Amino acid sequence: MHSKRDDPSEIEAFMRAWKNQGPVIVVPTKYYKVPTQQLRDMGVSVVIWANHNLRASVSAMQSVSSRIYAEQSLTSVESEVAPVKEIFRLQNDAELQEAEKKYLPK
Repeated sequence: MHSKRDDPSEIEAFMRAWKNQGPVIVVPTKYYKVPTQQLRDMGVSVVIWANHNLRASVSAMQSVSSRIYAEQSLTSVESEVAPVKEIFRLQNDAELQEAEKKYLPK
């Protein structure tokens, strides 16, 4: 269910009309003030907060980039960013390494 309103009125109307015919997923980008429990009480199956996570990462990258540019150095930001090892873990690098051992010529 998608709504550009900043209140839950469209979600509520849809959920009443939908009558629990199947799962409903919402992404509350605009209606972020609506408590998750209220959405559950309406019958919403899943709430995805992806947009806020993405927007938070943009803010963090802009802040770090500004500092790097101003200081012309990485020193002051290194302790505040994820280690490279974490990036590889998120990409499931261990699986990739195993596949390379198995499929790439030696």
